[in-house]
Amino acid sequence: MKFTNLYLAITLVALFFVSACSNNSSISDPKADLSAEIDSVSYALGLQSGKYYLQQGLTDLDLQNFAAGIKEGLDEKNDTLNMFSEREANLIIQTYLISLTEEQNSENIETNKAFLEENREKEGIQETESGLQYKVIEEGSGASPDATDRVHVHYTGRLIDGTFFDTSRKEVAQENGAYNAQREPYEGAKFSLNRVIPGWTEGLQLMKEGAVYKFYIPSEIGYGSNPPQGSPIKPGSVLVFEVELIEVIDSE
Repeated sequence: MKFTNLYLAITLVALFFVSACSNNSSISDPKADLSAEIDSVSYALGLQSGKYYLQQGLTDLDLQNFAAGIKEGLDEKNDTLNMFSEREANLIIQTYLISLTEEQNSENIETNKAFLEENREKEGIQETESGLQYKVIEEGSGASPDATDRVHVHYTGRLIDGTFFDTSRKEVAQENGAYNAQREPYEGAKFSLNRVIPGWTEGLQLMKEGAVYKFYIPSEIGYGSNPPQGSPIKPGSVLVFEVELIEVIDSE
């Protein structure tokens, strides 16, 4: 049996078990029996499939229809009786996922806008004309960079709910399970201010060497609707960075 079919078959068994325990497609509390090797394989595949659908936001699937679709898909003799062709099925899924993503993005945008409105009222928060919000944690006494200067910084990036997505600090990377030996000795990041997101270009120019600021960067001067692939950053997200300006290196 091909791996794909094995995956679907095990998912089907799990779904039929769930359907048998509930008439309204709600998930009961099945217990895994891992007494044999294939039991562990079955559980592992079921676990992965559940996590995959969770990541896709598909938490409201109708399990009975899902199970019926898998059953018919596994029946090689029943191809002409399927309710949808493969092309139609793909179109239905893609259309739904697009609408689901748009809905999630819209909710995320509204949540982040509300955060900025509330955050600007907090003590110590300053805001620029572009909408960049920042808080001075520690002032510096050295030079300030221009928009074309290269800088040497330490930084940690999070979302408004505290979700970590990047850092130049070894201890923070280790704490968040993101340690990368290739970045050793974690001496910070060096880049030109005209080659990063606008929020960084503007924010770093407010600082002097030795300063530590916290930036709240609206999506309009962050990643907008095109965040890096594979990151937890969603379209419309506010980026929260704690940045230390170590050195203004030179000008290009």
